[in-house]
Amino acid sequence: MKIKTFRAQNYFEPRNNQNINGLSGMEQQINDFIKGKKVVDIKYQLSVSKDDEYYSAMVIYDD
Repeated sequence: MKIKTFRAQNYFEPRNNQNINGLSGMEQQINDFIKGKKVVDIKYQLSVSKDDEYYSAMVIYDD
């Protein structure tokens, strides 16, 4: 088994005055990565602190 990690950060876009959720971009990266691989499990985590908010994912797979 192998493990690949991903991370996506939420941030504020002042030009458009909106909050950007990084999860959808990370999901696309994961979908591209797992093509042709046997996925055992995918685990997600949302981490929030006073100054930071991000998603992380761990893909457990076999080639």
